[in-house]
Amino acid sequence: MVVDVEGAWDLLKGVPVTLWMLSSVMLLSALSPACAVHEFTAHRMQQFDLYGNQYGSRSSLVNMEARGEVASMLNRKCVVVRWAELSYESFMELVERGAGSIIILLPLDIVSVDKKKINEWRQLEAELLLTKVPIPVYFVPEDTGLTLIHNKLANNAEKESKSSVLYRILSTFYEDGYQMTSSDQQESKPDKDVEIHTITGKLVGAGVEHKLPTLAILAHYDTTGLATSLPSHAGASGVAAVLELARLFSRFYADPKQRPKYNLLFVLSGGGKFNYFGTKHLIFEQMDNQDDDGLLPQAEYTMCLDEIASGDSLFVHVSKPPKEGTKPHKLLKTLNETWAYMYPDSPFPLAHKKVKLGDELLAWEHEQFSLKRLPAATLSSLESHSDLSRRSMFVTRSENNVDILSRNVKVIAEGVARHLFEVSCENSSDCGEVFEGSENGVHTDFLKAWMEFLASNARSPQLMTQEHPVVTGLEQALGRYAHDVTTYSHKPDGSEIICLFKS
Repeated sequence: MVVDVEGAWDLLKGVPVTLWMLSSVMLLSALSPACAVHEFTAHRMQQFDLYGNQYGSRSSLVNMEARGEVASMLNRKCVVVRWAELSYESFMELVERGAGSIIILLPLDIVSVDKKKINEWRQLEAELLLTKVPIPVYFVPEDTGLTLIHNKLANNAEKESKSSVLYRILSTFYEDGYQMTSSDQQESKPDKDVEIHTITGKLVGAGVEHKLPTLAILAHYDTTGLATSLPSHAGASGVAAVLELARLFSRFYADPKQRPKYNLLFVLSGGGKFNYFGTKHLIFEQMDNQDDDGLLPQAEYTMCLDEIASGDSLFVHVSKPPKEGTKPHKLLKTLNETWAYMYPDSPFPLAHKKVKLGDELLAWEHEQFSLKRLPAATLSSLESHSDLSRRSMFVTRSENNVDILSRNVKVIAEGVARHLFEVSCENSSDCGEVFEGSENGVHTDFLKAWMEFLASNARSPQLMTQEHPVVTGLEQALGRYAHDVTTYSHKPDGSEIICLFKS
């Protein structure tokens, strides 16, 4: 039986970020005269370096005999184990027992898995993500063929545990067995040519561009889970929201009579899960280049959109609450009033958390602005930056509810419009709706299409080359609604927190 994924190796071209071989075609051969081969695509465990510390799987080569996890002898064997039966302790025990590599079978359907179990899996994933593992580790969605192989290995291990030493020796000659082999037999190497790409586009207000105030709306388009080349629903909602907001406001800016005296800047940044690398370098580049007309460092306020497609609330995360009477304070006040008018029974809380300078990773994207004393906030459905769903491959479609996303985009659009046109919403009688109707309102189908497109693509930073369909698709989409769409490419240097690898 042969299972092949066409173009799997295309993902490995120009790998960006502390990862090495992202996925591999595995060959599983039966160790018997009638040799059969089962070919499948395996997704390699994440690998990255932060401030000189090494995390993740540090090797990628597999060419060894397969064993079940309860087998007595695991030294230099490839252990096949189910994720649902794994714990951090049992994983580390396999490593300590001398396993040469580990293949973890992932469940095909997690929709039916209860929330408590999903949270346990996310906790395990988070722990493994920050562990240095000296051996190759791969993840494979479990199919019928792999189920049979797993069960056969488990049966062999059980028989072995009840047998004599002589039987164990003789069984190596006549017992059915399997040899695991990765198709690429070269280790990964650092890639110093990798770049991370950030896309910007703008709508220029009525007047002289550089003399007008600017409001920036930003989201990062990549995501990071334990299995780097597996697609994920995580991180899709913020990107879809930015594109829909660009579409909604493009109608106003196309009409000179309706164009506000404000610039709108839309940013889709790369390297979000690696300390918001793209945002950081875009800020630095535009601040340091005096001749550049970059609007981001001069923005009156920047709204970073995180996960905004779940829950009843929308949290506004800030490093420092804006002073009363300032433009940033008025913007957040208008958003709060808009939310209260449209959804009086749901909270719109302001969450204040100072930037912890000693942390290796910043909590929220707006903190890159806070470090430069630039006014910014992060809007998120999540109350805490430590919510495990933000860095997980176990994010279900139900956690990205397009109706909730549509509701939140509507509130943001209405609040921003009132701020741009200086329309108060303190009294409910003053609050009309700007974006309503099938033509002028939020397009749920547009949001849904982008959510599904992003969720169907693996979006780890090391995959996001400038030719990747996600990057080119975002460039084209933003170009339909905004002007002067530009892609900034930044290359990590020796002082960066991330180390990039290629296979």
